[in-house]
Amino acid sequence: KRVRKDLSTAVVLTENRRETDNNVVVTMRRAAFYKIRQPDFPISFCEFENLRYAMAQWSDVMLKSMRGILYPSRS
Repeated sequence: KRVRKDLSTAVVLTENRRETDNNVVVTMRRAAFYKIRQPDFPISFCEFENLRYAMAQWSDVMLKSMRGILYPSRS
């Protein structure tokens, strides 16, 4: 048996140059919409919450991956 999970995400990286010290600051904005469809079979509240929690974890994995790319010496 399967539960349908829909996920739409967007990431926008913006480069901003500081005129005073010639540094570049990159701003990351992200948004996510996720929906877990109620399955045709019975599912407990705890199981549903576990699905929701696991689906929300994608953003942590993505953020860690991007930090590893941007700051390889800190990994």
